[in-house]
Amino acid sequence: MKDKNPISEKIAELFDRYKENPVELLIRLYQNGTSVVGLGENHDLASNHRFAKSIISPLQESVGLDYIGLELESFLQLDIDSYLKSGDEKYLQRVIDRAVERVKTGSPMQGRIDGDYFDILREARKLGIRVIAMRLSKGGDSNGTANYTALERDRYMEMVIPVEGKGIFYCGQLHVAEIGSKLQWKRGDSQVRLMRQESEESAGAWPAETLFVESLKTKGYDSCVAVDFQLHDDLRSLLWNDPLMLQFVHDFDSVIYHPNVDGVRK
Repeated sequence: MKDKNPISEKIAELFDRYKENPVELLIRLYQNGTSVVGLGENHDLASNHRFAKSIISPLQESVGLDYIGLELESFLQLDIDSYLKSGDEKYLQRVIDRAVERVKTGSPMQGRIDGDYFDILREARKLGIRVIAMRLSKGGDSNGTANYTALERDRYMEMVIPVEGKGIFYCGQLHVAEIGSKLQWKRGDSQVRLMRQESEESAGAWPAETLFVESLKTKGYDSCVAVDFQLHDDLRSLLWNDPLMLQFVHDFDSVIYHPNVDGVRK
């Protein structure tokens, strides 16, 4: 990065000081009273989906999950329920085929197909966890969203998140920020925690992400790491007081960083 932001080295220093194993961070949140975690995703980044799939079993074993909310179209709920009940892969294949259809029409969903996104449903079935299709849609829409505004979709996603039990909702970063802020206002910040994912693949998407990723690349991590902003005032204040990074920390409580290791994103 030619014109390095003066806070870049400080971000890397503090992140490295406070980094945690992401699964251990999540377990701690639930054990300390959190009932629902919103985990942000970039639809086309396989590393995000592989991580999401990897956390289900350890979370179920340690704290127990009652439900997982996914940004799948609501008309797919019948196929999801049929798959969870019967284990018949033909129902799951219908869900996968819908993603393939959307890729053909230009939706950025290839990362779901290349990653382990649909294995999330396989894990949920194996472990007896309910899966909720959160994206308001109609089966006849070319992209599943034609008849609804963004506000209506976010309201629906918020509505289908259960008020009881422990769960996680896994949606696009913007949805997590929007829905999560409303849930935090209703249920309390400690009950609802919001986590974003960043990857070397996402550098260049917008300036704050680029600065964050380029800062952490200098550390040469060989696996994903996380930091809980809520625990570390100095790191949170550093980001909060920088105009470029304010939105990065404003909407989320923690962040997971996925490095690129020998060309393979972990």
